[in-house]
Amino acid sequence: MVCLTSLVAAAADSHNRSSSVTTGVAESDNPMRIWFRTPGKARNQTLPLGNGRLGALLYGDPAVERIDLSEETLWSGSPKRLDRIGGHQHLPEIWKLLDEGDFAAAERLHSGQMLAASDFKRQEMLGELYLRFKDHDEVTDLRRELDLRTSVVRMQYTCRGIRFTREAFVSAVDQVLVVRITADRPSSVNVDVDLRREINASCQVLAGKGDTLTLTGHGDPSETGLKFEARLRAIQVGGTIAPAGDRLEIRGADSVLLLLAAATNFKNATVNGAPPAVSCERWIAAASAREYATMLAEHQAEHASYFSRAALDLGSSSPEQRALPTDERLKRFIKTGERDANLEEQLFQMGRYLLICASRPNTQAATLHGIWPGTYGEAGYNCAYHLDINISENYWPAEVTGLGDCALPLVDLVENLIPNARRTARDVYASRGASCAINVDGWLVTAPRGSTHYATQWVGGMAWISQSVWEHYAFSGDERFLRERAWPVMQEVALFFLDYNRTDPVSGKVYIGPSGSPENGFRHNDKRVTEDYGISMDQELAHEVFRNSLAAAKVLGIDNAFTREVAAMLPKLALPRIDSDGRLLEWRTPREEADPSHRHLSHLYGFHPGNRILLDDAPAEASAVRKSLLGRLNVNGRGTDAEPGTGGIVWQRGWLLSMWARMREPETFYRTLQDFMRRTTEPNLCNKWGSRPYVLDGNGAFSGGVPEALLQSHAGQIHLLPCLPDAWQTGSFRGFRARGGITVDARWTPQSVDISLTANRDTTVDLRLGQHVEKLELKKGKPRRVSLRR
Repeated sequence: MVCLTSLVAAAADSHNRSSSVTTGVAESDNPMRIWFRTPGKARNQTLPLGNGRLGALLYGDPAVERIDLSEETLWSGSPKRLDRIGGHQHLPEIWKLLDEGDFAAAERLHSGQMLAASDFKRQEMLGELYLRFKDHDEVTDLRRELDLRTSVVRMQYTCRGIRFTREAFVSAVDQVLVVRITADRPSSVNVDVDLRREINASCQVLAGKGDTLTLTGHGDPSETGLKFEARLRAIQVGGTIAPAGDRLEIRGADSVLLLLAAATNFKNATVNGAPPAVSCERWIAAASAREYATMLAEHQAEHASYFSRAALDLGSSSPEQRALPTDERLKRFIKTGERDANLEEQLFQMGRYLLICASRPNTQAATLHGIWPGTYGEAGYNCAYHLDINISENYWPAEVTGLGDCALPLVDLVENLIPNARRTARDVYASRGASCAINVDGWLVTAPRGSTHYATQWVGGMAWISQSVWEHYAFSGDERFLRERAWPVMQEVALFFLDYNRTDPVSGKVYIGPSGSPENGFRHNDKRVTEDYGISMDQELAHEVFRNSLAAAKVLGIDNAFTREVAAMLPKLALPRIDSDGRLLEWRTPREEADPSHRHLSHLYGFHPGNRILLDDAPAEASAVRKSLLGRLNVNGRGTDAEPGTGGIVWQRGWLLSMWARMREPETFYRTLQDFMRRTTEPNLCNKWGSRPYVLDGNGAFSGGVPEALLQSHAGQIHLLPCLPDAWQTGSFRGFRARGGITVDARWTPQSVDISLTANRDTTVDLRLGQHVEKLELKKGKPRRVSLRR
């Protein structure tokens, strides 16, 4: 039983009352450092850096340092128009086949006449920077670390009695990778520096400049016209520097400063940008004129302006745990199962850190691998934009943990897709509005393409990612953003759904389609098929887009033919039904699932990340969601109703965190969290997908799922501690955000909760703890403190 008593009074003058609750998160008590005692042997042991555009992964070998380099606009392929123009002519026959129950024939026709061949492009690695040190065969006392708060990698070790230090960061201020090498004995730095790339590139010493290397080349394949350059300048103190073939030799230096810039001629999905050499020359010249200490201080301050916006304290780890390097600490947790509170906090902050490094205002949106692709050319990882669950999860921590501006590149992507998506809607589907394939890349090709095995005929990609556009408004309350950016996007997506549907003549209900359920299928006549109409995922997306459009129109004072058309169709939309076994149907009628344990939970979108199905307001549907989860997770004895399975692939486990948080099942939430840490977390606290490290959706889903257990606002209330596990009975957070433009700080014990709420405009909110709700008036910029008894 929760007793809610408020000691609510508007905050006094700011000079005598703090604007936030003291969280107990102190640097000395909660260091955000990922560290190792050994060199990195694989990418899952590297330390990541990035400024939203330029990425670097440091392996930390004393003798041969390798740094994997990436530049966000280095895409394989080139702009193409792949739409199957006139494909809509086959829609009547597809509808007929679906009505007759010949799903396989409908799928073949859809695939053969409306989908283009698979032609997915991907982000490529830029190259590798190697630092080959002389006489480094006897190394002791090695420590390498990444400080998440400052985004600086630091490595120290002793070799032949000399203490060496390396520092590295990627500066958003100066747009360069900076590496500094020092030693505690003069004339001790002896290093060869070179740049390498497996394909389509050459490295040389820049003519007339014996201290500068260039790596130049082109995207894959070469005829794309995409060109790139990486330029490195070495500045040594003492000793000598000289070119040696395609590398630089530095001998007897006291210290060495390396500055690396990179660029391509990519611009707005074309190759019409500035020559990369011009950009690199400008950045290197400007950085070369600056003091290292100044560059470091400004970089740290700029990064901290993002990272410091939110903090989390979930208790203290033991001295034994805190004394261990991160990789050994994770192994200890996996072996013993003993809770490690600070490791949980670090993993939460790692998702925020990676998003800050991969997605800044005026950069591209973060791909499946952020800005750290692992391969060259067209044959590597599918490092692009996956518009169902994956890119969405990348950005789940953004709004709720104070990084709303880091989500703006995703808004940019949606806007940039619209011109091509309009053509796809018109030429392929004979519809107004905009439609986009399930997978897109930097060239903004929106044509549906690929194999229907993964439901690539799904039409809801634009709708799913447009949710992030609406959420940016919902959390910020920025009406200018709503009018100028969100509203045009929502209109385009809604218009497509208004056209791409049909009305059942008997029930009068509207069904979106034909389409598929990403990325699942069902069995019919002993075959796996994916084609149908009225897919639960699409019905939920259309409902959400229509509701949000009407809500936006009300705020903006818009009443026109479009809003009236939306208002007329909204109540006609068929919504997902509940099967006889109590589960929510994924398709419009009961089907035998091709894979009962399938990783995707697309049909549950209305519960999360959507908000149509609310636990309190729609208990029957929420119960059906839960039974659907159990059906997926408990297959083959992997769990029970009391202790459900915890999922398989990394992004599914991350999604489950938010699902269980909204179900308010704290111990199931926490078991899933611990299993996430145990099974999908790498030594550097990045997440893996099979053998592929740096899958940003996993880290993003974790860092979005943890706040979902502590603060929810999707149901029109500010709900505190809705899913608090026993392990977290004491803790605090600072800087979390609730919808409506409200910043929330909280500190709790088993007996009480202290809260501070600060709104960015005058407003009234319902504050909830347990089953008790209290209405509060908030004044713009004036913190309001509340003490609650649990």
